[in-house]
Amino acid sequence: MPQDFPAAVRERRAVFLITGTAGDEVQITCQTNQSARNNGGCCGSASRPIDQPRFVVGTGNAVGPGLGNLCQGEDVNPVLHTLTGVASQDTILMGGRMQVDNAKIGGQYVTTVGGSKPIGFRIRRTAKISKKFDIDIDWYAAFTSAVSLTAIADMDYDTIDIAAAVGSGDLADLGTDGTISYAGNFSGPGTGSAGGVSAGNVEDGVTLEVYCDMTATLTNGGSASIQVTNIETAAEGNLGAFGTRSACTGSGAGSPSMTFVYDAATRSSVYFGGRLNGGTAVSFPAGGGTGFSTANTGGASVQLVLVSQ
Repeated sequence: MPQDFPAAVRERRAVFLITGTAGDEVQITCQTNQSARNNGGCCGSASRPIDQPRFVVGTGNAVGPGLGNLCQGEDVNPVLHTLTGVASQDTILMGGRMQVDNAKIGGQYVTTVGGSKPIGFRIRRTAKISKKFDIDIDWYAAFTSAVSLTAIADMDYDTIDIAAAVGSGDLADLGTDGTISYAGNFSGPGTGSAGGVSAGNVEDGVTLEVYCDMTATLTNGGSASIQVTNIETAAEGNLGAFGTRSACTGSGAGSPSMTFVYDAATRSSVYFGGRLNGGTAVSFPAGGGTGFSTANTGGASVQLVLVSQ
């Protein structure tokens, strides 16, 4: 079922240039509230009013929401401007507010469909007031929901047995399916728990981009630490052993580590595995030790970002 979008908006601004003879005075007016209708996505064609359109002249005069010259109607209370011939000074910037009470997630609202009309600007030369130039400014707003995330499992390697001092080549590789393989002086039960996060507030069929950190750091709360490297991720229904799924490439800007199509019933969660790498061990106790965690002082957990396309 479509989800209601709460009372919120995304504001955009229009930019256009007045051309003419430098020194000429022009009078600028614009229409008041108009409507936007859904031009795609889900949820019919409910209209939403464009409220309080405003404008300024000159890019150096740009202001925030709710500021600037209020549009009051064509030929009503004109704003006077003397043309300079300098583009940045003769440019009109328009903004405004889209009054929303029940827009739909997935809706794409514009002012040029379903009988709705764009905002009309009228420009007249004071010296030839009978002459006018009209331009229509369209509005567009696409509504999406913020993806909610709920942790459902921590990455857990269970107990790892060590046969000698921890160092390079000692590995415990945790897959997104929870299986663990070992190398070097590490051994253990062969199963653990992949990290897991469940996504919500998403429509079925929406493609989600996954961004995740490449490493994490576990400490014992003191000077000893060890890193999880080569972190990888997979969506629910596509889990696998370590080394067979998508490598995490960072939780910041850049290309996503992977994408998947959301389905609330079968594919709503993302899982993580990684390599507990003995080669990264620092001040590691000779006998190992317990309580190594990313939550301890000096630890660093895996950061995850999900973005809907």
